[in-house]
Amino acid sequence: MSSELLTETATWRRLEWHVAELGGFHLREAFESDPTRGVRLAAEAAGVYLDYSKNLVTDDTLQLLRRLAHERGLEDRIRGHVRSAVGVDEELERAFAFARQVRAGEWVGATGERLRAVVVVGNDVGPRLAYEALRDGAAPGTTIRFVSSVDPVDLARATVDLDLPETLFVVSTTYPAQEMLALAAAVRGRLSSALGQSVERNLVAVSDAPESTAAAFDIPAEQVFRPGSGRLSSRSAAGLSTAIAFGEAGVRELLDGFRTMDEHFARAPLGANLPAIAGLLAVWYRSFLGAETSAVMPYSGSLRLLPAYVQQLSLPSLARRVRENGEAVETRTGAVVWGATAAESQPAALPFLHRGTALVPADLVAVARSPEADVREPHDLLAASLIAQAQLLARGLSVEEVEEAGVPAEKVPHRVLPGNRPTSVLLLRELSPATLGALLAFYEDSVLTQAAIWDLDPFDRPGLDRGDDLAAKIASELSPGWKHELLHDSSTNALIERYRRLRDVAT
Repeated sequence: MSSELLTETATWRRLEWHVAELGGFHLREAFESDPTRGVRLAAEAAGVYLDYSKNLVTDDTLQLLRRLAHERGLEDRIRGHVRSAVGVDEELERAFAFARQVRAGEWVGATGERLRAVVVVGNDVGPRLAYEALRDGAAPGTTIRFVSSVDPVDLARATVDLDLPETLFVVSTTYPAQEMLALAAAVRGRLSSALGQSVERNLVAVSDAPESTAAAFDIPAEQVFRPGSGRLSSRSAAGLSTAIAFGEAGVRELLDGFRTMDEHFARAPLGANLPAIAGLLAVWYRSFLGAETSAVMPYSGSLRLLPAYVQQLSLPSLARRVRENGEAVETRTGAVVWGATAAESQPAALPFLHRGTALVPADLVAVARSPEADVREPHDLLAASLIAQAQLLARGLSVEEVEEAGVPAEKVPHRVLPGNRPTSVLLLRELSPATLGALLAFYEDSVLTQAAIWDLDPFDRPGLDRGDDLAAKIASELSPGWKHELLHDSSTNALIERYRRLRDVAT
């Protein structure tokens, strides 16, 4: 990579000038003047089709972005990342072996009961997404639940109808923070009350700090597993609870999907490289067009957790104020990711995209083949809605079109849609472990592309240790027996006092 500052390179400056050159660019005219645009600006790999033709780019834009990627050494960084990104390592083999024991009834609970339920507590968005997306293929007779909050209500609701002697708790954490310690203690307390004896066989952990986790949670070291293969959070989908739910074959198929997309990422030229295209577009919108947020909208209920998943993948990796060498970044980095399913987006998010003043590039994600062959018509209607929204966001509705529809004159300004709202359409052949793995790898590799351009280290994810320490201090000050003076700022002191009064008031 060149030692020249990113924003001082000739290509970066050329892209800044190019923003002004685009001036009156509108997607409506772009499609009318180039009938091949929708075919040319598309690519496919690993069962994922990407249509990026409805983005605010010209051929010159894309050429300049590819030149920037080459100057920033993207190809070399891709090869280095992909070499260590996939593969079934020894730790995952341990998880496979344990999952086989649970599924076969060979690993039983503390009272000798077969384990028929699994409750994942902690950092669970990867395993939860995999389970929600693929749950039709889960092992029959096994219940999988997820608890991500220390709120005791969540744990109680997740376990209210479970037979605890038949339940395995999987504590998932990046490090044994205060909240996770409290959550693990709550789990252990609930198990102890139900079992009345040692509970270790009903409790395992997944952690990237296995030694400290085993000690903190009082779990035997052999019952602590490292997260799934890979260095970013997306690989956590191929973890212990996924192996219990879908078996070793299902997880291997998921990993095959990761591998196939990663190999495409490593070998395909930038002009036909799905993750590289998506990452370069994200840089274009964030650094040059000033987009503060981006949206992910699945047109599939099975992928309802995809927006939260992409958010957790993207924000910790790209929300950086310093570059890899510790110096300050030179441009805007890391847009906020948000979104919801099409049904949830319809009342608020889609009107915001159509009529709002903010620039929000959006990914619209759909699955072509429904597993429910006898309900094809509703599935087709969902796909039709996606295609229609992508077209309408791009083209908009002119004054003339609204008037021709017979809208009263006073309502016309409110019905006009400006269009020129960018979308990328991701169309999966089907929702299988392989295509899900490819989709998650697509987003991970897009993040790697952005990090390479901005010279960020996406693998360095510093925790908020000071926040944890402060929370522990405040937790002690919230205790009923606290009699000492509060030494925080006036707002913090007032909140502590008000919380204690509200909590302890007689009902």
